[in-house]
Formats: sequence, structure tokens, C-alpha cells
Amino acid sequence: MSSNGDSRALAAAREGQEADFLLLVDRYHRSMVQLAETVVHSRAIGEEVAREAWTEVLSSSTTHQGGCSVKCWIFRILIGRARVRAGQETSLVSSSTSPAKHDTAAESPSAETFFDDAHAIWPGCWLQSPRPWTDQQLETADARQQALEALRILPPAQRRVMMLRDVEGWTSAEVCEATQLSAVEERGLLHRARTTVRARLAAHFRSGIK
Repeated sequence: MSSNGDSRALAAAREGQEADFLLLVDRYHRSMVQLAETVVHSRAIGEEVAREAWTEVLSSSTTHQGGCSVKCWIFRILIGRARVRAGQETSLVSSSTSPAKHDTAAESPSAETFFDDAHAIWPGCWLQSPRPWTDQQLETADARQQALEALRILPPAQRRVMMLRDVEGWTSAEVCEATQLSAVEERGLLHRARTTVRARLAAHFRSGIK
């Protein structure tokens, strides 16, 4: 379903056409649960948050005026719901309920691997391009498991950004729209996340060298 298809489905849902609304649910529900889980840290609560978000999407469908895509609007509702739920689940103020603060304060990638963020020409870029891996290496079950494990243990905001960019295939602009991150924050979070996952895979491949 295209972005225009999402808009048509939402418009039809406003008119009570349940089948069209279910098309949106089928397309996005799984990803919504996974994303909610990065905020509430529980699969069961993530499922509840996603259901609450869908209820809000349906009840407030007339408020979507096209300022952003239907997809980004739905996920913004989801993230808002998840943050509210996270606040209800704990009496402590958790920094992970913020879309940026938890991770923008995280340790920067190794200075031995990347140019400094203040570099005049190549801020944060590789000092030396990493050696590419073959499709045969990356397509093994072990490599996929290593990548998924590395993704799972990333700090929440890094995991959200990498999930949307590299798993769901969203553009940078879409991620910023849905998560309300700046472009600089989004790039920084994605860079850190990709660096961590790549380091995990590199260690895995080195361990397999006899």
C-alpha cells in the first residue's frame, strides 16, 4: 500500500468502512508493537499500547489534515501513547521515554575508527572504509541472529531509529517526522546504532576465522 493508499484507507475508515481500516492495521501493527516495546520494555504492554493507538487513530481520523503522511501520523500517536504508558508504569522519571536524550548522551564511537564529530570535512565518518562482507557471510542464520541480538540490546532511541530506517525502510525525513527528532539527532542515533551492530558482526566473523 502506497502513501496515497494509506490516505484513501484512512478516508474510507472515516466513513465506517472497516475493511479499509483493517488494511492499515495489517500493514503497520507488527511494527507498531515492536516500536512501542522500545519505550515500555514489555511485549505485552507494547501490544496494549498499539491497540490503544489504533483506537485513537480511528477516533481522531478527521484531525489528519495531510501535514504529514498517514504512516508518520499513526506512529507519532503510537509513540505518544507509549510514553504516557511508560510514565504510568513507573514512579521513576525514565530518560528512555524521551526520544533523544537517552541516546544523544551516549558514548560516541571510537576515535580510532571515526573522524571526530568536529572534523571540518568528514565529521563522524570512517577513518578508513571498512572491508565489505560477502552476501554469503551476511545471509547465514548465525549472522542474522547476531545482528538481531545487537539490535535488541541497543539503547531505546537508537533501536527505534535503526528499526525504522534499516528494518522498515523509512527515509530519514519520515523518521524525524514520526519521532520528532531533528535531522542531526536522527543521523547521530543511526550512526551509533549501525556502528554497534557492525562491531558485533565483525567480532562474530573474526571468531569464525580459523
